Amino acid sequence: LLFVAAGCVRDIESAPVPMVLAPRLLLVALAARFTAPTEAGSQVLVIGAHHTGTSITAKALGAFGLYLGHDDDLLLDEANPLKFWERRDVVDVNQQRLRSGTPASAHPSATIPAFVGFGFDPAVGTPLNRSSAARAALAKLEAHRPWATKDPRLTLLAAEWLTMLDRDAVCVLTVRHPLEFASTMLRYSAALSLQHWASIWLTSMTEALRACAKQPQALVLHSQLVREPGAALKALHSRLSHLGVPMKPLDAQGLVQALALGAPPPEPEWLPSEVTQVPRAALELYESLVSAAGAAGDAPAQTARPHAL
Repeated sequence: LLFVAAGCVRDIESAPVPMVLAPRLLLVALAARFTAPTEAGSQVLVIGAHHTGTSITAKALGAFGLYLGHDDDLLLDEANPLKFWERRDVVDVNQQRLRSGTPASAHPSATIPAFVGFGFDPAVGTPLNRSSAARAALAKLEAHRPWATKDPRLTLLAAEWLTMLDRDAVCVLTVRHPLEFASTMLRYSAALSLQHWASIWLTSMTEALRACAKQPQALVLHSQLVREPGAALKALHSRLSHLGVPMKPLDAQGLVQALALGAPPPEPEWLPSEVTQVPRAALELYESLVSAAGAAGDAPAQTARPHAL
């Protein structure tokens, strides 16, 4: 159902497993960006697929001292204070861009959530650097450097936002196992299977990495964020400090208590029949990202892979 080609999500029924341009080679090209210090960065994009820890990461960055927005600027969930932490104006701009960049012939059925960006083609419609609404949203952030913003749609749109930002704008990439991501997303569409959602994860992460290839980066592993939050937050704070992002001193224990993450979830276990639905390229990319996070000091040493029953 989903296919990655030149940055676009296409409908090719005959190719249910996505084809991605050399994700391992892409990571080799990015290796220096994971390790090299840069000039001070004061613009931070939190980029990751839905349910990969972007909201927790954004809230933590706010606690680090980065400006997210005033309360009335932010989309929040009263029932779950860990959710969203994204700007209304940025989300509105991104939703409109995905709509304008999706040709009429590629519009998905109502069974596929709009936030997937199915059919989006960056060559179609008006890019964000020519959008007055995007520039207005950016101006509000620029008045409060250092700042951070997040929206899972940035996996497809970061490339356009980055054309308006500094050379040393930082990409914070959240990484979750593709099968764990897929299992949490099944509720959003009766038409999409584990394989489809794992393919969406692969598209999202490949496009995010492509967009951030020339940017300083930090990786946040979802598995550690929810199971070892203190260590994960220390690693993120250390990495951003290394990249020159101005922040408050970190009280990791106090921040973990303030986040109120609750008891850590158990390690996921999967049936072999579930594991085989994940494209090999997605598993390889995930393992490469876990290795890159460890090499860059973005995460404590760990295997970070669900177990097969």
